[in-house]
Amino acid sequence: MADTLHAQFQIVTPVFCAGADQKGPSEIRPFSIRGALRWWYRAIDRDFFDRESKIFGATTGSGSSSPVSLQLGHWVTGAKSLRDRLQPQMAQTSGAAYLGYTFYLGNNERKAIMPGGQSLDLRLAWNWLPANETEQDYVRRAWAAALWLFGHLGGIGTRSRRGYGTLALVKWQGWKECGLLGTAHGAESPEVWKKRFESGWRLIRQWFDPPEGAKHQHFGADLKVYLWNNGFNDWKAALDEVGRTLQAFRSKREIHKPELLAAFGLPIRFRNHPAQFASPRKFSRAASPLQIRVVKIGEKYHPLLWRAHGPLTPHEALELEYKGNYAAQPPQRWDRALNEFLASIAAQCVP
Repeated sequence: MADTLHAQFQIVTPVFCAGADQKGPSEIRPFSIRGALRWWYRAIDRDFFDRESKIFGATTGSGSSSPVSLQLGHWVTGAKSLRDRLQPQMAQTSGAAYLGYTFYLGNNERKAIMPGGQSLDLRLAWNWLPANETEQDYVRRAWAAALWLFGHLGGIGTRSRRGYGTLALVKWQGWKECGLLGTAHGAESPEVWKKRFESGWRLIRQWFDPPEGAKHQHFGADLKVYLWNNGFNDWKAALDEVGRTLQAFRSKREIHKPELLAAFGLPIRFRNHPAQFASPRKFSRAASPLQIRVVKIGEKYHPLLWRAHGPLTPHEALELEYKGNYAAQPPQRWDRALNEFLASIAAQCVP
């Protein structure tokens, strides 16, 4: 077995991943990828708390270095402004602008790495070998599973939960896990893509027990993806479709309430109808369990959605206090709207 894993990612949607200068060029750096992979690992492994430092390294506690190094063939950069297509005032007519609402809000002037011109080449290599073969297998599987999920469900940079920053794992080789997991990208149809994805996911779930009861968002025992049957001619058209669909749903009178919209990651305090967390008070907003990305199949771009398990905040119970017109609203589970939204799009997705 080779000691080094080589992977190639295709940029599918614009990447907004700036450094210290938020108005400067975007660049995909190795430590950004490494940080993202930690998230994906924590989402799949019940034993993440005890094992993460042994896989990715730590600067506190044990202070151990990672047995695996991550390198990029080159830092991918870009400085394209999309203000003409993604202005906040266009959010009512453009689903892509709705999903990327903050890019040019106020004084923001985000720059993007655009699809089509560059690929991301990544390399994983052993720094040192764990003591025994069992540990080596565990470390290798953790890195490979996180990389695979990142390249099929995730993204990087600002608004990556809303379809931007999508990177597709188009090919990889070197570790035996590459051949075992394969890649769904390159499939000739949405049905084949989903079949390949589900095959890889089942293997990952065999490798790791789900982190049920974790205080962060994670994958449970089961994972369902919602992949549009119909594709679109470019990434913007795909994001327009899913953005308009989401916007129309959350604008319904019976849905447009703070305790329901919280599931979509919006601020809990609303401009006209203030509501806030009663317990815990320190949270003013939460990351949505709903994630969006775009899958390129052939020459078409297909929206894909999935939802994470776990609490909306690191506390199991989410309580909201209501003011103004919401004072009489009875408590409702925050994920009701999210479940209803996913049920509403099922008919247009691959079964």
